[in-house]
Amino acid sequence: MSADNSLVRRRCTGILLCVLRPRAETTIASKSLVGVLAFLVSVECLLLPVNYGVLISTQQLPRVTELGGDGRLPEGSRIWLVWESKDALTYFVRDPSDQRMLITVPRKDTSIRIVAYDDVFCELFAANPAGCRP
Repeated sequence: MSADNSLVRRRCTGILLCVLRPRAETTIASKSLVGVLAFLVSVECLLLPVNYGVLISTQQLPRVTELGGDGRLPEGSRIWLVWESKDALTYFVRDPSDQRMLITVPRKDTSIRIVAYDDVFCELFAANPAGCRP
């Protein structure tokens, strides 16, 4: 399921909970169903970081050797291609001092040389990126 569908489902469930709030003429069954609905909304909210984390943690990005265009970077910088459109290229750059930045450059018929596909989550947050995942 995509993140957009999940977000729409959460909004619909929350709106349904607000619409079904207790009124003057309620029965035990309707009160219990609204309670179950409130429980489900809270569980969905608690699981949101888990779903987002799964989307991010499985992301592999192509590592490239240089920025398209005239971008000059410090020696030892690592560059990953994040987004490619017909007008621009967006790169994620990590320099040797662990400074991180997103850089967007115009496309201008730039050739891209991919040298590897890296698990970015492991590269950024693991103490030993080489042994992060099997």
